[in-house]
Amino acid sequence: CGGSPCDVGKELYAAAAQLTVHVIGLRVKGLSWTGEANIVETQCLAEHNGGLYLTPENDDDLIAALEKTLGCPKVSRQMASQRGPLCN
Repeated sequence: CGGSPCDVGKELYAAAAQLTVHVIGLRVKGLSWTGEANIVETQCLAEHNGGLYLTPENDDDLIAALEKTLGCPKVSRQMASQRGPLCN
């Protein structure tokens, strides 16, 4: 809290260059409290560590982002439709 995600990314890379950090920013676009600078800082965390920065806007996007970053399906489409929306 209160630190720079970009600085953390640099420190992580220095300590463990083989580490991959993915960032999933759920519904961050257009949120005034985050501000554009915070989004760029968070993108930097992923970029410094060979990861992806993904911004899902709905349930399907979130499931796709999790599958992409984890490398395997963790939530089946059927389970998601039976449970209802993951994001309100």
